Amino acid sequence: MVRNRKPYAKTKLKFFMAKSDVLFFQTYNQGSTLRSYPVELEGLVEETPVGHTSFRVNGNKKGFITTYLVNRPVQQIASRLKIHGKDFEIRSPGEYAKYSDDDEGYNIIMNLLDLGALTEKLIQVQRDDISEFCNYKKAKKKDKIITHINIVPEVKNQPGFTMIKPGKHGLIKDGKGKYENICPLDIGIDLSKGCVSNVSPEGIYQPCGKCSYCYAHQNGPCYLETIYKFTEDEFIKRLYALDKKLGIHPGKTLHLRIGQTAEANSPPGLRNMLGFPNTLVTALRAIKTYSKERKIKVAFPTKIPDFDEQTKKLLREIDISVLGSIGYSELETGINAHGYNYETRCRLIKQLAGEGINASLYVATDITRGIEHLQPDADYAFNYAFKNKLNLQFLDMRVTKKKDAKLITGYEWDELKGSDQLGLFRNKDIPWRLTGQNYLHAHRTHPDFLEIIKDFEQIRLCSTHVIDSEKRCGRCFM
Repeated sequence: MVRNRKPYAKTKLKFFMAKSDVLFFQTYNQGSTLRSYPVELEGLVEETPVGHTSFRVNGNKKGFITTYLVNRPVQQIASRLKIHGKDFEIRSPGEYAKYSDDDEGYNIIMNLLDLGALTEKLIQVQRDDISEFCNYKKAKKKDKIITHINIVPEVKNQPGFTMIKPGKHGLIKDGKGKYENICPLDIGIDLSKGCVSNVSPEGIYQPCGKCSYCYAHQNGPCYLETIYKFTEDEFIKRLYALDKKLGIHPGKTLHLRIGQTAEANSPPGLRNMLGFPNTLVTALRAIKTYSKERKIKVAFPTKIPDFDEQTKKLLREIDISVLGSIGYSELETGINAHGYNYETRCRLIKQLAGEGINASLYVATDITRGIEHLQPDADYAFNYAFKNKLNLQFLDMRVTKKKDAKLITGYEWDELKGSDQLGLFRNKDIPWRLTGQNYLHAHRTHPDFLEIIKDFEQIRLCSTHVIDSEKRCGRCFM
């Protein structure tokens, strides 16, 4: 029987009333890596989960649920979430109990703490939640059904990792040059579907950790469940296939970018803790082999310019341009949590340059305002580059979220969006354009940036969305 309750909004936070002033809070993901509770609930939710449930229905509906206790008054929870603009729902026992019998034929394994009288309510919560996720439909096949309810002494956060085969358009894909004529990048390379920014240093899935301005929107797939599994031969075959499809003359240089839509490096501490392989090394070896057949130049923007000796050797041998990416600390909480703030990235780029690697700083900023308006991260990197004689390339920052507009541009979104596809503005003094993707792009370049790249050879600019006369390509120091 299909219930007529409205579909649950994925953006909502979901609570279940256990008893007066005691709630269950559930977090979800589609794999075995546990997801922690949102930072907005810090101090209100008990840090240790009380339940971990996995389920599979009809072979394609599957998931994992982690449950926490909230020992705070409902009013306090509501007040906190409203301050942070979070949408939420609190279900009463009478509501979730009446739907908890719709899971007939489901494969469910629950590992729960002994909560005394609340244990039965927790079981009902799990069954109701899973039934809703499966649209209250009965299982098609009811053989080999496994439903276990285990009372355990503790529920541990034990992260793991899963490697997946890259799809047809994973791993090797069209580069930025396909969309921007001024850009030389022919082919992009991704080593995972999800970005490592959405995983905590402890290996917990935290989608809120991703960089807020990311145009790839890597907030969905967990990095630790979407690491691509490939061999050097497979990499080379895919690279050759796209190279041939693009029809670039064998005598011309092929330009590659490592890290097209997701960070291509992973923090050594996380990799060593969980034991997943360094796929970056596999990719670099394949690129080195391919470079024997034709001339290749490679750009590698990264927020984690931290490499072991084996990787450094390959970076030198291929002469890869490593670009230490700098943005806005307030919008990069996931990467910063791993210890790679803008100061550390600058220091690591200086270290790489001193070891004979083509390493530069790559600074995303608002290029519509003067140098004196650089955000603290960019201002630090700019001065650091001059002091240490490092190369630096500015990148025109885009605004992908309304809430970030003021921080990046000094204006609210509604003040900036008075543009159309033709670049016509209600306010001629605001040099931004709203694109079809509902992003705000810089439409003009402040003279400071145009002058400084003329005066200093070590400073370059990547600006592909401004008016044609002001477009610049720094070629990523390749």
